[in-house]
Amino acid sequence: MPTTKRDCTPVVNTGRSGVSTLMYDLTETGREPDSYPGPSLENWEDHPALKTAFDCLNIYAYWVSQRVIPIAFQWISEHEDEILEGFTEAQRADVGVVIEAAFELIRNDPRYNAKYLKGLDNAKFIAAQKEQNIFDPTRYNPAWTMVSRGIEDHVKTAFTTDLKEMIKDVVLEPEVPPVDAPVA
Repeated sequence: MPTTKRDCTPVVNTGRSGVSTLMYDLTETGREPDSYPGPSLENWEDHPALKTAFDCLNIYAYWVSQRVIPIAFQWISEHEDEILEGFTEAQRADVGVVIEAAFELIRNDPRYNAKYLKGLDNAKFIAAQKEQNIFDPTRYNPAWTMVSRGIEDHVKTAFTTDLKEMIKDVVLEPEVPPVDAPVA
């Protein structure tokens, strides 16, 4: 039986100020947990590496949408008055405007920007490590490093082993006459 999961669905929400804003509501869907919309290309349409790249980007984007967007909109909802102060109702209903306003608040307001500024410093540090060829991605994001390496290993295996295994019974080895057979 399929399980029901929570998903993000945009809805118009009337906040404490009485002005409608576009927010994300967690609603029930019939999708399996961690499902995604499906492949971007059919298997036969293009190069397998291109298809894999598109599919991986789709899966990642969907994962982000399922997890990060609800967190962001929860924070936005909790800070709605200060984020959307001075915005018209039409601007408040525009999800892009809401996200950009929240980002500007986080980036520029000293009450919230310590982590943002630390992230910028970390990005500079990582860039310097990369330039010196001493960057170790497993230290910063071991989960995604593991996922990426697993995909890479799977693709290599598909091209070096799986394809050969698939055709081994079809591609005939050249017949070599026995040593003592008469030559025709």
